[in-house]
Amino acid sequence: MITIPAKEAKLRFGQFLDMAAKDTVEITKNGKPFIYSLSVDEYRKIKSHNQDRKIKITEIKQIVEDFANLQIDRHEAMYLLGISWYGDLLDLAGQFGLELKHVDEKTANTMVADFIKVMSNDE
Repeated sequence: MITIPAKEAKLRFGQFLDMAAKDTVEITKNGKPFIYSLSVDEYRKIKSHNQDRKIKITEIKQIVEDFANLQIDRHEAMYLLGISWYGDLLDLAGQFGLELKHVDEKTANTMVADFIKVMSNDE
C-alpha cells in the first residue's frame, strides 16, 4: 500500500491515478488515514468476496441463537454475521424472539479470550 498526503494527491492527481491503478493508495489528512483508493479490479475482487460471504437466514438464526444461549460471545457472533454494531445483533435477537441470557464478567472475559485465541490461530 502506498500512503500519500491529500495535498500531494491533489497536486499530482495524474500520478496518483497511475499509483491507484497498480496498488491501494491511502490518502492521509492531517497525518491520519482519510481515504483509500484502489483499482477497479481490486474493488471487484473485494465486492465478489463479500457477495460470496452472504449467509442464509437459517445460518443467521443459528448464530444469533448461539449468542443468546451464551455458546458464543458477541464479538464472535458479530464477526460471523459481518456486522460491526452491537445494536444490530440485539435487533436480530429481538426479531427472532430470542431472550438473551446474562453472563458474569469472568465468563465473558474467558469467552472473548477464547475467541481471540481462535482468530489468531486462523491467521
